[in-house]
Amino acid sequence: MPKNPVKHQCTFCKRIIDVRDQYDMPIYDPNTGFAICKDCVREINRYLDEHDASVSSEERTTFRKELGDVLEKTRPHLIKEYLDTYIINQDRAKKILAVAVYNHYKRMKYGYEKKEDEGTEIEKSNVIMLGPSGCGKTALLSHLSKLLDVPFAVTDASSLTEAGFVGADVEVAVRNLYYAADKDVEKAEHGIIYLDEFDKIARKSGANNSITADPGHEGVQQALLKMLEGSVVEFTARGQRKHPEAPTIKVDTKNILFIVGGAFVGIEKIIAKRLKKGNVAMGFGAEVRGKDLEKEYDALIHQVTPEDLMEYGIIPEIIGRLPVICTLETLDEDALLRILTEPINAPVRQYQQLLAMDGVELVFTEDALRAVAKKAIERKTGARSLRGIIE
Repeated sequence: MPKNPVKHQCTFCKRIIDVRDQYDMPIYDPNTGFAICKDCVREINRYLDEHDASVSSEERTTFRKELGDVLEKTRPHLIKEYLDTYIINQDRAKKILAVAVYNHYKRMKYGYEKKEDEGTEIEKSNVIMLGPSGCGKTALLSHLSKLLDVPFAVTDASSLTEAGFVGADVEVAVRNLYYAADKDVEKAEHGIIYLDEFDKIARKSGANNSITADPGHEGVQQALLKMLEGSVVEFTARGQRKHPEAPTIKVDTKNILFIVGGAFVGIEKIIAKRLKKGNVAMGFGAEVRGKDLEKEYDALIHQVTPEDLMEYGIIPEIIGRLPVICTLETLDEDALLRILTEPINAPVRQYQQLLAMDGVELVFTEDALRAVAKKAIERKTGARSLRGIIE
């Protein structure tokens, strides 16, 4: 940078500006002399923010009017029936999600309609999903978002880091939703964010404090707190570097439903250890006792408690913002067989339709389908690999 300032005239305000670095004159074309000083850039951004706020206010009014219709189609039994046409098994998870989503939009409607002097404020009920890989966590949420007609974005939580470390900031989750909403802030503010692989950011030392730097774990959990609770998240557009004069997008997460999920490998051992104290079984799977507890993943996972999640390495503050716990079972051979053929978008139906376009009838024997299901079980990938095996 030059020690002595270079003088340029701002094309907008006509002032002569002493330019000591690029931030004094953020926009400058040396070929034409066109320049905009930082004060004018701020004024332009302020004008655009005010305009966007007024437009957003009108859009929110429209959304509020439509919220009653949204609630009608998000009655829990209707959500469950819709998910049944696409997702095999996981009835417990479907019911929990259906009620959670319905309550989320009821809370939103109440928030829009309640008077300012009314003291009761209903907090968000974000969801944490636990289940083995390929059991249908992402598929459930993807179809749910289609029913609701709201934007839906998946972000890999294991790729996130806290500020100051190399990697993606937590704001990238909201940015992904913003682009899933076709850059419509109002739509994004009523969408669903799914943080996958959430178990990968569990505190390495479990319930005990770690004295080492842990940029991909506890630090990320701390950074997510305000976002989960509801705050205005500010981020730059994709491809733009962060700097003081860069235009930013602001999204309020107050009405965004956050759902986090992961396999949480090994948490069943924590649950079993807790239940085996005194050889006491309780809740779901109460018939499973003693040594059998460690072998019965499905019976154990339904009995998970917030304390188990803390022992696994999720900080208490995060658990407090994820009050709804949703568990999913492993998919056995019979379930995978049904997934291959029964849903509207079943893999077998898709391939039959593709070949029918060429006048070819594709027929699978039951033995062939069972062979596909067994191969998926061998790979330990659940339903995720079914299509690839058929291919």
